[in-house]
Amino acid sequence: LVKETTIGFASAAYKYIAGLNTAQALLGIELILFGQILNVSVYKAIGEHGVYYGCRLGKVVPWCDGFPFNFLPHPQYLGSSLSIWGVCIFLGGMIPYGVPVVMSCFYAFSSWVEATL
Repeated sequence: LVKETTIGFASAAYKYIAGLNTAQALLGIELILFGQILNVSVYKAIGEHGVYYGCRLGKVVPWCDGFPFNFLPHPQYLGSSLSIWGVCIFLGGMIPYGVPVVMSCFYAFSSWVEATL
């Protein structure tokens, strides 16, 4: 059953990718890559405790003013938003566009909260 399912999925994925609009595929992949570069850079810069609010739980988190924090004010939120948009564009609307809109609004609100509180 697993073999048949895997072959069926691979076949469907190949057919989907073969039918992609080149501009749509490139834009989706670029957004995903740039978003993930930002996310990985945040992890490297402040570590797991910094990413998951360890400073609020008594963990020591180094202050970072280098990349990506000197490039953008909230690189992890932007990276996540870009990745979500990239997946949605790459999949050509298979995910309703309301999903990345709502997620981007949540990230924008979180950025605002962190900047003002």
